[in-house]
Amino acid sequence: MKIKYQLKIIIITILFMSNYLYSQKSFEIYSNLIFIEKLPMPYEIVTLKINNIYSKKNLSKLEFLILLSKAKRIQPKDEKLRSWHYSSWCNIQFLTIFGSYELKLYLGGLGFLTLPDGKTGALLFDLNGK
Repeated sequence: MKIKYQLKIIIITILFMSNYLYSQKSFEIYSNLIFIEKLPMPYEIVTLKINNIYSKKNLSKLEFLILLSKAKRIQPKDEKLRSWHYSSWCNIQFLTIFGSYELKLYLGGLGFLTLPDGKTGALLFDLNGK
């Protein structure tokens, strides 16, 4: 019995050291996020498509432009990312002279913006309009 127990510990240790098991780094919630240096300005948007998923809360084009102008960029390690932000309720695609962007909004105010180069950053939106 003691040999089986020691063998299990050795196997787990080997798997952990070989990164086969989850290490602490893999538990980072959003490990691939970047900090968005510059947000696109509302006047730079050429085309805009809004797909409201959640039917009780529809976002108009004007409301989106206002939200975008007041959005706050979030650092990838910010504690706000660990908060509960419910489910996504709106997907937005827009085109600027710099390329195509995709934004996914969550009910708690969190948003993930995918840049033209494919990298993603986090934003915080004030959905209450304050």
